[in-house]
Amino acid sequence: MPRRGFITGSYLFALAIVCAAPTARAAEADDSGIAELVKLLASVDDADFQFDLLKGILEGIKGRRDLKMPRAWPAAYTKLSKSSSAEVRSQARVLALAFGDPAALAELRKVLVDKAAKPDARRSALASLVQSGAKDLAPALHKLLDEPDMRSAALRALASYPHKATPGLIVGRYSILSTSEKQDAIGTLASRPSFALALLAAVEQKKIPAKDISAFTARQLLALGDEQVSGKLAKVWGTIRKSSDEATKLIAQYKKVYTPKFLKSADTSHGRLVFKKTCSQCHTLYGDGGKIGPDLTGSNRKNLDYVLQNALDPSAAVGNAYQMTTIITTAGRVISGIVQERTGSALTIQTANERVVLSLDDVEATKLSTVSMMPDGLLQKLTKEEVRDLLVYLATSDQVPLPEGADEQSGR
Repeated sequence: MPRRGFITGSYLFALAIVCAAPTARAAEADDSGIAELVKLLASVDDADFQFDLLKGILEGIKGRRDLKMPRAWPAAYTKLSKSSSAEVRSQARVLALAFGDPAALAELRKVLVDKAAKPDARRSALASLVQSGAKDLAPALHKLLDEPDMRSAALRALASYPHKATPGLIVGRYSILSTSEKQDAIGTLASRPSFALALLAAVEQKKIPAKDISAFTARQLLALGDEQVSGKLAKVWGTIRKSSDEATKLIAQYKKVYTPKFLKSADTSHGRLVFKKTCSQCHTLYGDGGKIGPDLTGSNRKNLDYVLQNALDPSAAVGNAYQMTTIITTAGRVISGIVQERTGSALTIQTANERVVLSLDDVEATKLSTVSMMPDGLLQKLTKEEVRDLLVYLATSDQVPLPEGADEQSGR
């Protein structure tokens, strides 16, 4: 058999052994299969084989908690951590964390704060630490907010830690953040009631523009189920209408304004910029944007009635694939997004800015929304000219360039 096929077989072999138990609880009761695979890891020298085996084990234990460290693991980890393959070393660290290996935890913390290390290595270390539930990480993350290469990753990671200093530190730096970093910042500030109140206070104090709170974020803030947050949101951002009669009247009003004559004066490049700032966090157009909402590239977006109906009354028709699920974790975090995968031990949810894998043991409750992720009021936050440019950009047949001087990646 060709070498590549042999290696692929090792992945399937590892996955089959780890997943052989019919339930996660049964698997936790008998980890002899994992122990045998760890012995195998310690006995082989082929880096490709090691990587493939590690990949299979990690896939099989996804979402598991409190795994027992096999006796052979310390020796195996010593060997793997010296591998010439960066992929093997990285995967070995992830597995070490799953086993609760203190040596790996200390090593990753060291990499995280090492400014001489490559940014990719530091971001990988951070992702592993957060995924493993590393404690007391917030102070280190606060320091990373002043490092451009680490800022986005740190902003996202802070959502996992209810540290009281986090909101003030994020708000204080908001003005220097790029567009994508601002989205990460707001995503974290919308993840907990205490954070959300600080976010809305910053909006009220004009430290954060109200238009920077996307429609998706407004829905997440309401999903927190906190009366103070909901009341503050209505005051500083707006309310979410439920009346389809009102929506029909509003659509008629918009059609009177956005006549063919007025639309002819649109700037499509500026429309793309408006789309990038307002819509691309959730929607994709021409291959650019988020995956949490429908891809607009193939939609009926040249039809003004269709676009206004979906923008002004988004809950009129919501496909099952795009219904938002709100998850409350045992640690008190609220996560809203689209459930992309559910196994016997883990839940994968795509939020507006990241893909989160949760152990079912960490899920306190889930609630499926029957309305659109996008609340009413999206277009009302824009100027008449911004809406005009956005509508015409949405109707284009090919991608157009961003305005001169705008950052292709961030949209600034």
